[in-house]
Amino acid sequence: MVAFPERNLPLCVAAPGAASHRRESRAARYGGNFSRCARPATWRQPETIRAQGEWELGARSFLTAFADHRDIRNLYGPDGQTLNAEASLAQYDRLRQQGLAGALSPEALEAPPVFAAGTIKTAGLVFESIAGNRWSWSANYIRSQTFNVPYPQAQLPYFPTHRLGFGVNWFAPERWVIRAQAARRSERFADATGTMRLAPDWDMSLRATWQDAAKRSLIEFYGTNLGRSDDTRTVGVRAIWRL
Repeated sequence: MVAFPERNLPLCVAAPGAASHRRESRAARYGGNFSRCARPATWRQPETIRAQGEWELGARSFLTAFADHRDIRNLYGPDGQTLNAEASLAQYDRLRQQGLAGALSPEALEAPPVFAAGTIKTAGLVFESIAGNRWSWSANYIRSQTFNVPYPQAQLPYFPTHRLGFGVNWFAPERWVIRAQAARRSERFADATGTMRLAPDWDMSLRATWQDAAKRSLIEFYGTNLGRSDDTRTVGVRAIWRL
């Protein structure tokens, strides 16, 4: 099932104003979440409101529907440029326990968005199916609407109005996990001023991961942006050994 996902927007370090509600039945779950997060001194408080429902359509099929509203206010100057654009959690990510990576969230963006202030409204459907003992697949659709405070005529960066996604997972023999994901994004922009247009395109990622039985070593081959015609295609390998 799909839980409340993490998105690659700046993360909150505490949530003293968070509240949530969840109701469950045998074949359905409904939930809501409201949070007002305290952030470092250079960030103002964002507000997030989310409603989500999950249904079991059968023994092997699941459906998730959600609606999300986020108000984000960063500090910015008179020219609309963000003052905390260099804030990064990369060092914290390196300290996290590294393990077998799951499928990328349908709400994940192609790059971290940098903008001063705005409102993000998203709604979507996610269908997941277990096709067999070793296969599963998913399909999703997300619609986004944004409002850019300093530049009202421009969209917030990297938020397409329409996003259609597909995914396949194969749990192969010898502890290999093969994942393939494809996404179709409508027109969007790479900057907050609306000058760097990204044309509608397809994106594809492949990931093959092996982990030993004791979970002390891991090796992963990956490729991202494979459907792009630009220079953002990335192919690589990562390896982890634990002593």
